[in-house]
Amino acid sequence: MLYSSIHEEFNYPGTGRAQDRGRGAGLGVNLNVPVQSGTHDELYLNYFFAEIVPAIAAFGPDLIFVSAGFDAHIDDPLGGLNLTESTFARMTDALIAIQPKIVLVLEGGYDLAAIGTSTVAVTERLFAAGLADEDHP
Repeated sequence: MLYSSIHEEFNYPGTGRAQDRGRGAGLGVNLNVPVQSGTHDELYLNYFFAEIVPAIAAFGPDLIFVSAGFDAHIDDPLGGLNLTESTFARMTDALIAIQPKIVLVLEGGYDLAAIGTSTVAVTERLFAAGLADEDHP
């Protein structure tokens, strides 16, 4: 299993430092990419495509699980990142290209409108890739 996370540095709970790469038999299967508060779409995607995507592709997963937290959205009152729905959609496309067997679990976000628009953006990418339909969202 490979665990990767791109997240706001120093935010709750304060874990996920870049040097935290795992221990023992798990050394190297943990990838943390902390980004500064205020990071916007373009910079966030640069990190995602430079670090997260190559690591996942090299790992060659049989299945991808995504903890889809939308607290990185620009309108979220608790998060400090400045992402929009289009970033979540582009990340979804990239993961589908690596492995279309993908499970997304909604787990974060504190602005209901931002959660809604972000969820729609991601779900539209699943529909576009033929991974969801009206009977099996």
